[in-house]
Amino acid sequence: MAVSVTEVLQKLSKEKIEPAEVGTILDAAREAAIKARQELSKKVKEFWTSDEGELVRYMLGWEAEQSGFAAEMERIMSSVREDIRKVAKATGLGNKYRYVWGKPPKPA
Repeated sequence: MAVSVTEVLQKLSKEKIEPAEVGTILDAAREAAIKARQELSKKVKEFWTSDEGELVRYMLGWEAEQSGFAAEMERIMSSVREDIRKVAKATGLGNKYRYVWGKPPKPA
């Protein structure tokens, strides 16, 4: 049973949520998140594969390289990448993101 994001938000905004509703609300929220993510991905892909998107990608990449931004971001991310992975694994949040992106969970 597909439930819209609006319906999920309306249920969550109630002062009291019945315990029996919690599972339904969470399932509906997951379904809505997956559908919204799929639609967003499709639109983003359409943009980046268009002539306009190609031009924007080229110009942003050129600016990032010329300004030193790209190199600095790579340096910063390389210093925190492992910490981010550890926190994601410890909290299980990484697999929740993978679920929303339609990917299988990583084995424990």
